[in-house]
Amino acid sequence: MQTPLDGRLAGEATGTINPGVIWVGEYAQLGVEAILSINERSGRDIGVRAQLHFYLGNIFSNAIGKPIFD
Repeated sequence: MQTPLDGRLAGEATGTINPGVIWVGEYAQLGVEAILSINERSGRDIGVRAQLHFYLGNIFSNAIGKPIFD
């Protein structure tokens, strides 16, 4: 949420509501959320955001996190 203090939109709030879900596994994490405007000043369309994270330490457990030189 934002409310400009000056200009033609002074005092009028804008922002989005972002409901979503996250799935967490042993090797990856997946998140998906909707982007919903709270009013016409914030926009009229609905957006979607997704993220995929890989846990490289778990995937390459024999290579990452080991000393380079013994």
